[in-house]
Amino acid sequence: MNSRICYQIIIKEAIAVCAKNNLRVKSRVGHHRDLINKLAIFLNDKEIEIVADKMRQKRNRDLYDGGLPTSRKEADYYWYFCQNLLKRVDDYLFPDKLI
Repeated sequence: MNSRICYQIIIKEAIAVCAKNNLRVKSRVGHHRDLINKLAIFLNDKEIEIVADKMRQKRNRDLYDGGLPTSRKEADYYWYFCQNLLKRVDDYLFPDKLI
C-alpha cells in the first residue's frame, strides 16, 4: 500500500464527512488541504492534518518529481492510520449503527 492510495482514502473520507455536514469543497488549487482540515476539525484530531500532509508531500514527489520509494514500515503505518481513521469516520457518519 503506497502513500498515494492511502492519501486518496483520506480524501474520500474527508469528502464524506464534509457532505454529512452539508459542506462542499470546490475543486481548486489546495482543495485537498481544505478537505483534510475540515476532517481534522470534525473529528477533533490535529494528527490527521499532520499525517495527511506527509502523505500529500510523498504523493506529490511521486507524481511530479520521479518519486521516492515508500519503506515497508512507512507503508504499514499509513495503512494502519487509514484503517483506524476509517473506523472513526464510520462512527461519525453512522452514530446510530447497531454494530
